[in-house]
Amino acid sequence: MKLPDFSGLRIAVIGDVMLDRYWWGETTRISPEAPVPVVRLDKLTDAVGGAANVAANIAALGATAILVGVIGDDIEGSVVTSLLSDNARIDARLITSNTRPTTVKTRVVSGGHHVVRVDRETAEDALVAATKELDSAIYEAELIVLSDYAKGVLSTDALNSILGKCNGKTIVVDPKSNDLSRYHGATIITPNAKEAIAATGAANSNEAGDKIIAEHEFDAVLVTEGEHGMTLFRKNESPEKHAASALEAFDVTGAGDTVISTLSVCIAAGIPLSDAVEIANKAAGIAVSHVGTTIVTKEMLEAVL
Repeated sequence: MKLPDFSGLRIAVIGDVMLDRYWWGETTRISPEAPVPVVRLDKLTDAVGGAANVAANIAALGATAILVGVIGDDIEGSVVTSLLSDNARIDARLITSNTRPTTVKTRVVSGGHHVVRVDRETAEDALVAATKELDSAIYEAELIVLSDYAKGVLSTDALNSILGKCNGKTIVVDPKSNDLSRYHGATIITPNAKEAIAATGAANSNEAGDKIIAEHEFDAVLVTEGEHGMTLFRKNESPEKHAASALEAFDVTGAGDTVISTLSVCIAAGIPLSDAVEIANKAAGIAVSHVGTTIVTKEMLEAVL
């Protein structure tokens, strides 16, 4: 299946930008100091994460991503800026803060498996609500993606400001808060099963999806369910199940970013929602079949469609 040409699309991505750092090695023995593995370090790699990973996946499909987020005035922020500058389809409009560090997730990987993850982060409000970068991104984009990792960029004040400025444009949200009313005004939200259940107190993801669509004004809710695929909920329609497409899941890192980026590009291109969800489902299958943060290109996606 050939996908349409996405090169004319401009999609704003607003949210928590981070650096995904990997330390790769082999486990050689158990430490004599504590019952933990000793990993012999072979290499280090960096990739953009969070909202920046959403932007990178949008760019890999051929669209232009206008990225708004916050980095620290530190070495890691410079690494994020450098990685983004290598991609001509990412229009990065990052705000540098001298009061908070760049969010960094460092993963130690041995034998294809995470041994441990170390996070450096703050959840303090990042104060982006009234910036010129935010206003221009919303104005220029056909569709808005809000990538919330609860690191302070999408504070309640920022969400109110953003949602009030979009003037009828489609807004797709990857939510983190259990209070889904914070995203009132969004078109589609894409919680994972755990998040949907936590936000509703439901017994399972199906019940949670039904409850969200009944109690909120979102046009649609896409609940991602890992190895069980994903389910689309819409008002006055039966839930639509999409089975997982990956033969084997090695690493779910960034899978949610892959889903929301692919879904958003397809919607912006006018692809019907059910078809857009199935294409996003295939993209997620590709992402989880690799170890580490994986960018799914248009060519990779067309090969499995």
